[in-house]
Amino acid sequence: TTNSDTEVQNEKSAANNASIDTKNSGLKAVYQDWVKRLTLFSDSIIKTKDLNRTALQNMMQEMESAIWKKSDAIQLIMGTNIPSVSRVFRQSVDCALYALMMAKRMNMAALMKNNLLLGALFHDIGMLKVPAEILRKESPLTDEDKKKIKEHTVYGFTCLREAKFTPIIASAALQHHERIDGSGYPQGKKSAEITNIGKIVGILDTYSASISVKEFGKPIHAKEAVHYLLQLSGTSFDPQLVKEFVKSISFYPLGSMVLLSDGTPAKVIGNSGIAMRPIVQTVVNGEEKQINLREHSDLYIKTTYVPDTPND
Repeated sequence: TTNSDTEVQNEKSAANNASIDTKNSGLKAVYQDWVKRLTLFSDSIIKTKDLNRTALQNMMQEMESAIWKKSDAIQLIMGTNIPSVSRVFRQSVDCALYALMMAKRMNMAALMKNNLLLGALFHDIGMLKVPAEILRKESPLTDEDKKKIKEHTVYGFTCLREAKFTPIIASAALQHHERIDGSGYPQGKKSAEITNIGKIVGILDTYSASISVKEFGKPIHAKEAVHYLLQLSGTSFDPQLVKEFVKSISFYPLGSMVLLSDGTPAKVIGNSGIAMRPIVQTVVNGEEKQINLREHSDLYIKTTYVPDTPND
């Protein structure tokens, strides 16, 4: 497309985002509150080796209820920037919500679901012990910087065990960068040596980091992030678990910006039951329109794109 075409697409997509954000403003506030509460829980674990477990359980129940009742709306606000709050906690909440989607799809037993949710929430807690100047660094990381960052897995495991979390839950922190072919860190473990929670959270963490707005670099489109996971399926990631995750979010994940075959930019807002033909939202001449592509054989998704100006 030409530059002028791109500008028009971005103007229209901005209108889409503004409309959808207005509808989801209440849920967005709840999402932001989860991120802020996770920040406080994590800080408490680091400083006191404990936390208010009743308050944590209440938040987990809120998150699960939201996924059961408002999964589509939740996915549309995930990844939202929150001023003065670390991206680490936002991505951890996103991973936890994705974990609940997988648990729902896979009909996980209550104990497994609970362990996975806790592991996802606190898998990156070790990042709190990485020097802030390294995390904020805009220039290329040195080998020593990379070593410090990799240590967050061991830091996280230690913090969670000191706070009396079980080894299975803490394995999410230790193993979410391990890969089934042994190419990961910190221990280079292979498939049979990695817990299922470690394998799942590794997939969720990779996907969330890929599509997330960050201080450095641009996010990639959700569809491209799905392709990336599929390419690594069988080498880095367990293929069955990747398959279950992709099915739980669909081929065009909610929130994806797409260009329809008639040139109209749109945002994916729902699943139609057919992976390649989701429900989309457009704004044309100020008029909102919801289109179920399953019911429109004359329209299809031509391509995907990331707007120049990401959501705040």
